[in-house]
Amino acid sequence: MTDDLHLVVMAGGSGTRFWPKSTSGRPKQLLAFGREPATLLARTLARLDGLAGHRLIVTTRELADALRTEAPGVEILAEPEGRNTAPYVYWAARAVDAKDPRGDGGDAGGSPHRASRAGHLCSRRTG
Repeated sequence: MTDDLHLVVMAGGSGTRFWPKSTSGRPKQLLAFGREPATLLARTLARLDGLAGHRLIVTTRELADALRTEAPGVEILAEPEGRNTAPYVYWAARAVDAKDPRGDGGDAGGSPHRASRAGHLCSRRTG
């Protein structure tokens, strides 16, 4: 594990990609797919477990409470307004830099971090 690495998981969205299964209150990252009962978010966090000393989920205000329930102990950063991926990653990088003592006060250039999406299914192929 890299104690100084910050893992940023992007888990926003409006729940339209897998409608009607996903909704604005329960988008795809809060759904389970396949035989495993874990949600996409839980699977993402488990897959990346042990890689970083700090974990942060960036989401919308509307999903913040649901994600706090789904990922207890993981910091939630609720964006004030959805603005797509680039501003999302920049905003998260500024938040990481602002709280990391090695950061330079929030200009998104000081602290090591990795961004990952929560809405992708990754599984091992067998056979």
